[in-house]
Amino acid sequence: MHVTVTCYKQLSVNRQKTDEPPIFVGPLFIHDSSDFETYVNFFDHIRNKLVNVSLDSLVIGTDDEKAMVKAITTSFPSSTHVLCTGHLRQNAKQRLVDDAVTLADRNYILNKIFGPDGIVSADDSICYDEKCDELGRHLATVSNKFHKYFVDRLEPILKTKVNHPVRHDLIGANWTNNNCESINHVLKQLIDWKSKSLTDLIDAIHRLVRGQFAELRSAIIGTGEFRLAPTHEKFKLTKTDWVTMTLEQRSRHFSKYRNYLFTNPRLLTSTNGQVTIVAPKTLGRKPGQRRRKVNERTTTLTKRTKKDS
Repeated sequence: MHVTVTCYKQLSVNRQKTDEPPIFVGPLFIHDSSDFETYVNFFDHIRNKLVNVSLDSLVIGTDDEKAMVKAITTSFPSSTHVLCTGHLRQNAKQRLVDDAVTLADRNYILNKIFGPDGIVSADDSICYDEKCDELGRHLATVSNKFHKYFVDRLEPILKTKVNHPVRHDLIGANWTNNNCESINHVLKQLIDWKSKSLTDLIDAIHRLVRGQFAELRSAIIGTGEFRLAPTHEKFKLTKTDWVTMTLEQRSRHFSKYRNYLFTNPRLLTSTNGQVTIVAPKTLGRKPGQRRRKVNERTTTLTKRTKKDS
């Protein structure tokens, strides 16, 4: 039995200590097989639940499991799929070890790919291609086997699944799926790291999800680990207001809070609503440029006349 866990950032609240949105459990999939047909049924189900939602700005990140990647790109063709650099680095490292590449060369190659000034952090396509060519020439002298893997497999996915999303501000540099790994760890703690029956597993997951949504209710009245994000502060209530409300009124208020859609300031949508892009950092302005008021007073410097010496 396998459990495929999805997670997302709950943007309606922030943690009190870090001021960052918490990670919430998303749809989970309990399954026996891990092939393309199994995964595509799961992701098709999620896509059908989002039938009235634009998926162009959706970013989905995973490790490099081929069946899952194929299923995601099939079910969400208009969305952006990214790969975990942690898993890519580990896979590359293992291949170098298997090919008996020396430790010094391994560290040099991995740094040239995943380092702060590596291929994944290239500023534009020209720099990306130059860094790949430079590394390719080095690999040809170190390991023909890894060189072929780099050219045929690793470099193409680094370009489309890592560097391109980073350059367009869709993900941060060296993104990893550590959030999902953390949720996996929480689930294992819930079952005390032991094999459990299917019903016990489902009960444990249900308790976890209910606990997370209970924290959202607490945030509305200003208690608990979370506080409402600025985009959702209009839903804040005092404890007195909450207590005096009927059960139906509380449920209706919480439903409005949960279904509230706010505009992401980092996204720009065309006037016809058909295209959504990530807003440029400068919004078309030069660094330091400001808009002058029409009636702002200006000063003209007096032209000096050149005196005869």
